[in-house]
Amino acid sequence: MNAIRRLRRLLGEAGSSAVEFALVAPLVTGLMIGVLETSNALSVWLTLKKATELGARFATTGQGEIDGTRMAQIIAATKKVAADSRGIDVNVKVSSWAGLSASGAAREGDPGGPCDTVQIDVNYVYTPVTPLGDMLDPTNGASAWSQAMTMRQATRMVNEPWRPCPY
Repeated sequence: MNAIRRLRRLLGEAGSSAVEFALVAPLVTGLMIGVLETSNALSVWLTLKKATELGARFATTGQGEIDGTRMAQIIAATKKVAADSRGIDVNVKVSSWAGLSASGAAREGDPGGPCDTVQIDVNYVYTPVTPLGDMLDPTNGASAWSQAMTMRQATRMVNEPWRPCPY
């Protein structure tokens, strides 16, 4: 009797580990890929945030105003942060408003003068590094999860009074 019970127990559980693995492996793989993709996207977003912050800080100093290279220096400083951090090339847009408030129409392509508000916008087209979207929706090919998306970040600051403020 004991031999028969032992035999049933052994035969009844044969292959259960393989079935459990087959059920759990795709979920764990999808979770790992999702974590990888999310962390990569978050890292890019934080890089864009840091680039706009440092670009705006540079813009507020007024460096390059005297020799006419201020705009080029602001863009170069902003792009350098993104390139050094992640090796990505970003689009930079500089805008400003007269005075301390950012109300009304912005002056595009103008970093403003002393005591003006300046804004640095950075855009980057992020392409996912994993095929997560194709895994989630294999019937339609490229889904919204696997398509490129534009990430945007902006930072506003008030320019320092490197010469007396006009107001």
